[in-house]
Amino acid sequence: MQGRLIANLALLLSTLLGLAMLLWPFFASAVPPLAATLLLGVLVLVVGLGAVQGQELDAKGVALLAVLAALNGALRLLPTFGGASPIFFLLLVGGYVFGAGFGFLFGALTIFVSAIVTGGFGPWLPYQMLAAAWLGASAGLLGRLLRRWQASMALNLAALGLLGLGWGLLYGALLNLWFWPASADATNLSSSGLERVGELLSFIIFYFATSFAYDLWRSALNLLLVLTLGGATLKILYRFQRRFYYTRLTTLKEDDYAKAVA
Repeated sequence: MQGRLIANLALLLSTLLGLAMLLWPFFASAVPPLAATLLLGVLVLVVGLGAVQGQELDAKGVALLAVLAALNGALRLLPTFGGASPIFFLLLVGGYVFGAGFGFLFGALTIFVSAIVTGGFGPWLPYQMLAAAWLGASAGLLGRLLRRWQASMALNLAALGLLGLGWGLLYGALLNLWFWPASADATNLSSSGLERVGELLSFIIFYFATSFAYDLWRSALNLLLVLTLGGATLKILYRFQRRFYYTRLTTLKEDDYAKAVA
């Protein structure tokens, strides 16, 4: 019980601090302090430690999470185009099957592992970890909702594909927020005297002018992979869920449904 409370508090703190850091430019017209950015990354990792301490995962579940995160992090080495990357597909289906808590951990650890593999450490890393964690968690929430509705596999894939399509753009937009005030383009588009609505419009203009076309490739690949590989991958992961995942993320009715679609 205490471990679960620690995990929930860490999740809440990391989410609140992440939102504060992402919204910082609209109130301070400057990049967030480095110390706060590092604290965000630490808190995201504490969520993982709290979850393990709370025994949401047994040894097999931890091993499964580690293997998936390592595999997904290594996928970042594959040649890509634009903002497209196959790592988001596994985050979507993994979170969808194993739930929001697993999805949050999976997203954060995937980005952390990929940073080790690619040497991609920098002030942007905590934002990447948090955005990926939110992506995985949102997929988990969507999966739980559709299992309760007893949705068909076709509807599952359509909903998951749309989620991937939206996150392909949202992920890029969230990451833009950390450096927007320091960029030359942002300086031309906004000033400290603008009202909040004006600053938001300036950011939207900045995003479409700099990253929108780049992020479209990510959205397109997310949708394509979900529609082509999603069905088979979901069935495989549902089998792993029943064999290795410790916490009962579903009710009995939902578990019967998972068996049926798998």
